[in-house]
Amino acid sequence: MTGKLEGYLAGVLDSTDRVLFEEAIGCAKASSLRAAYIMVWLSCAESLKRRFKIASARDGAAALIEGEIQRKENNQQAVDAYLLTKAHEYGFLTDAEVLRLEHVYKMRCLYGHPYEIKPSEEDLVAAAAAVVELVLSRPVKLRHGFLTEQVRLLLKEVRFLDDYEPAVAEYAREIMPRVDGALWPWFLEKLWVETEAIIADSTMQVCVQRSLWFSTCCIKELSPTVLAGWDLRQDLTATPITAAYVLSDPAIFVVIPPHAQDIVIGNLIHRTRTRPTAFKQLQALSRAMAFSERQWQRYKDAVASFSPEQLSSVEVELELLFDSLMNDLKSGNWYAQNPAIRVIRNRPSAEIFALTPEQQTVLGNNILQCAEGTAGSAVEYIKELAAGPAPLPEPLVAGLVTECFVNEQNEIRFKTLYMKEAIQCLKHVPPSLRQPILDDVVSRISKGKPKSGYWMKPGRTETFAVLKGLVEQFGESADLSALLLAVEAVPPSEDER
Repeated sequence: MTGKLEGYLAGVLDSTDRVLFEEAIGCAKASSLRAAYIMVWLSCAESLKRRFKIASARDGAAALIEGEIQRKENNQQAVDAYLLTKAHEYGFLTDAEVLRLEHVYKMRCLYGHPYEIKPSEEDLVAAAAAVVELVLSRPVKLRHGFLTEQVRLLLKEVRFLDDYEPAVAEYAREIMPRVDGALWPWFLEKLWVETEAIIADSTMQVCVQRSLWFSTCCIKELSPTVLAGWDLRQDLTATPITAAYVLSDPAIFVVIPPHAQDIVIGNLIHRTRTRPTAFKQLQALSRAMAFSERQWQRYKDAVASFSPEQLSSVEVELELLFDSLMNDLKSGNWYAQNPAIRVIRNRPSAEIFALTPEQQTVLGNNILQCAEGTAGSAVEYIKELAAGPAPLPEPLVAGLVTECFVNEQNEIRFKTLYMKEAIQCLKHVPPSLRQPILDDVVSRISKGKPKSGYWMKPGRTETFAVLKGLVEQFGESADLSALLLAVEAVPPSEDER
């Protein structure tokens, strides 16, 4: 019997709790089963008192209970039944657990009288097993009162935490081990409801952002078991903005059920109607390749419903904006062309490199067309490309250069306003790629024919002047002589004959 009790002792976490339990084992070794049983119960009662005292430091509800315990003891009143009741109400014990411990307490009252029966060895072992399993082996976990206070601190006390995501995440990770894990859905739902109520208040954005960072960190730290038992669809309906923001974190999104994912996307797309910045969450999911095929299509359709300029601050992938941007560039309207060029200019060069070669070529064609049409932003952009040190994709440069000489139908016409800048862009591709671009232009000119209605003579004269001025700049890195000969060989147009 004492071997079993000593085995249970190994499960007692706190050294303070071990003192009374060890005395219970000592009584059992001396065959004083009645005293051993009472000591087992006392180890349980004292541990419950200790837990309320620890929780009271951070939880107002626990502080009230701990204060009442002190008052009763000062008045020499029994607190055992009160402890069980409050441990149940506070959440230290479930319904079934409190019933098991109530039985131990009732039997302790019975065995405490010398004229009553004494416990058997089996009774003592069963009581010890229940006390250790339900109380002594468990760390102190904070409950509703503490979590309610956290909601207040996060959303009402602006100076409670630094306005810095790592600091907020560190605080979340600090308190999570102290809280009963089963309460996290309850707590986050409460936090989200109150966050949703202030999310439109511009004066509360520091607290709103803090709540979102805190929630995101907590969910990432939760065990899969807690997340699996949580019906997130209700929260996405009750708090569509807050819940969708948190659950759209790519690391969280990929582990929630597909139906919840679809609601997240729907909520974010709806949010973009009034706040295009909501695309940032969708953008993060896109970059993480977290979308299903249907979800990806919904995202693309949403992007297509906005102009590129509306999305310029959101940094939606240039690939998704490409068709819309090309429509604007081809419009012949400066009021459409200039904003579209500004969107392209403001994107990282990596996004242009990420376009397909065909898209890069078309982009080069259209930048040159817009500059030739004297769209101010296009003129500035092509000058930047020519003068800047940054490398350029070879198809983009090919598109710029080719557009100066032939169109898609291989009709020859010379666009000379920014021909110099277009050819200077050759310096921003590797030397080995420069000549193939020029050779392809020469081939297309030799196979082409003058554009109907176009006067070749003045265009050819201006083109000669531009090319001759560039010969010395390129030297051996790009031979312009073949291009000069090809231009010279172009016959007059039908209108010039």
